Amino acid sequence: MTSSLLSSLQSFAGRRLSPDRVRFYCLAILTVNAILLSLHFVTDNKYQTMAGHTLGGDFASFYIDSTIFLQHSPTKIHNLELQDRLLHELLPGEDANASQPYLYPPFFILFFLPLALLPYALAYLLWTALSVALYTAGFLLAWETTASIPRGLRATAVLLALAFIPFTMYCLLGGQVSTFGFFWLALALNLEKRGRLVASGASLSLLLYKPPLLLLIVPMLLITRRIRTLLGLTLGIGVLTLVSLWVVGWQGVLDYVHLLSIVRSEVSAPVTVYQTWKAVDAGAFFRLLFGPSGATALVLKSVFSGACAIPLLALWWRCGSSMMAWALTITWMLIITLYVPIYDTSLVVLSVLLTADALYSECSRLPRAFKLLMAALFLTPWFTVQMAQAAGIQPLTLVLVGVGTYQLVFAWRQAVGRANLNC
Repeated sequence: MTSSLLSSLQSFAGRRLSPDRVRFYCLAILTVNAILLSLHFVTDNKYQTMAGHTLGGDFASFYIDSTIFLQHSPTKIHNLELQDRLLHELLPGEDANASQPYLYPPFFILFFLPLALLPYALAYLLWTALSVALYTAGFLLAWETTASIPRGLRATAVLLALAFIPFTMYCLLGGQVSTFGFFWLALALNLEKRGRLVASGASLSLLLYKPPLLLLIVPMLLITRRIRTLLGLTLGIGVLTLVSLWVVGWQGVLDYVHLLSIVRSEVSAPVTVYQTWKAVDAGAFFRLLFGPSGATALVLKSVFSGACAIPLLALWWRCGSSMMAWALTITWMLIITLYVPIYDTSLVVLSVLLTADALYSECSRLPRAFKLLMAALFLTPWFTVQMAQAAGIQPLTLVLVGVGTYQLVFAWRQAVGRANLNC
């Protein structure tokens, strides 16, 4: 019965999801999102859009802190009171209790200083264009690391990546910076494939803009014996630390570290502090299910993370220099690290690409189970936030766990020489 249903679904998908049709669907999604983005720029004098949202979303935080750096003092970029005052001066239509604290390291603000010299709307427009460029360039860099995926699928793959809702809606329309991490991670993969391991590690150091992204990457580098990459990462972090000291001094760096400790405690606080329904990590998943204040969510998150870490550590050791080690790491860091908002799941595109390449190396087409998982991964973000908020369950977390589990099973079979993909 189940096999017959899956065969029917595959037959239906085969008729409806040819490469030409997929490209058409993606172009339609991109066209609609381009129109929505354009309409966002139709604002009143308070930068309120036609839909009642603030233009640029969280981009305002980067713009305001760049203004603080240029017009006040670099040492005040983590001053919450000054941030709030300038936020309401720039966006008087914001709720009186609204706050957009700058939670990033001092060096990261340097990338936004040129934008702060421009009017806010123009700065956001340029950041949006730069985000698209970073994301596209990152995808193409990662594509160069693949050898088994048919070359004729590149245009389809690019369009699928661009039409992925965490990027098009939550990253671009929300004024987020996930494309920054996407680009540097993709560049690191590309450099590793070309044997430039120290440079790859240096590229990874830019992920320090959001430290939780490195929580799984560092142990993976160590266990898979990527020592030269780890050396490059260490050197890169050292340089970025010196840059941060040069920008804000010791006290500014200490203020940032103190801010991180506050954020870490507040991530587990009630959902009124952080919009937990917009996060996909395991901690947020269990807090939605069991409430933010009880110990149940924390215990379940710890048990779940520990259970996942055991096969992950074993496969890191078995995979060695295989790119599947990277695929596993990228997927699972979105699940078991601290606070992963939906826009950061754009990083899973790199993991999917590496996994598809490994699967194509074993057989001439992608297995049915992987295709179904990819369909779920592509479609779930359309409704996952709404369902999480209404029903208290985050479907995208479950899909990511499904993808990660599939990767674990495949990586293990590949490592022991028994892939048996049932192509």
